[in-house]
Amino acid sequence: RGALETGAAGLAASAPDLVRALTARNLAAAWALVGDTRLRDSSRSLAQALGRRLAGTNRVAFTDREAYVIAAVLEGSWTLGDTTGAVAARGALDRLLDRVYEPGQGVRHAVVGSVSGLLQDQVQVAAACLAAHRAFGDARHLDVARDIVLVLDRDFADPMGGYFDSVQPDPAAPALADRTKQVLDDVLPGANAWAAHVLFRLADATGDRRYARRGEATLAAFAGDIRGEGVRAATR
Repeated sequence: RGALETGAAGLAASAPDLVRALTARNLAAAWALVGDTRLRDSSRSLAQALGRRLAGTNRVAFTDREAYVIAAVLEGSWTLGDTTGAVAARGALDRLLDRVYEPGQGVRHAVVGSVSGLLQDQVQVAAACLAAHRAFGDARHLDVARDIVLVLDRDFADPMGGYFDSVQPDPAAPALADRTKQVLDDVLPGANAWAAHVLFRLADATGDRRYARRGEATLAAFAGDIRGEGVRAATR
């Protein structure tokens, strides 16, 4: 318990919006399970507050964190039937896509002066697009998620299983020379675990079970390496 509390405190200090977003999502899921109106009201309040923050047009955002918050607000709002929070989050997502997404190339890490080609950015934006598609049925968001998955398979996939954290190294960017495959949770969910999450959601949205098989293969690639990791391997 002490380790969990310490980790949560560190996350809250470094990324309060991420904590609020995760809390709003989990409260909504808990309300759906047990029907306690206090959970519903708390989730709605958090989601609407985050929606107002997302509506700010001058936000300096890192793509992965912004997309995670957007997805959480969309998912929580959809569960609660809260149109206000969902509309604000969809608007924020569309603004983010306009600034960081390029068809066939995926998304950049930040709006200005960004590093390109990071796995965490791709999977968080794809997840946000799938959440928007579920909430509103907008074909554009589904198309973007599909396109990002194509980028994952082309630029990030390891033939041995899973996805690398960056694209093939650029000789001009030695800092990206050593690629790793992230699966454990940190400030954000583990990138490979979230890639599997995206693939399963995409399978549900399209009815194409090939996505589900790729999600299963992604998880299988790490099954022997995460024993004993505890909550760091418990992506939600």
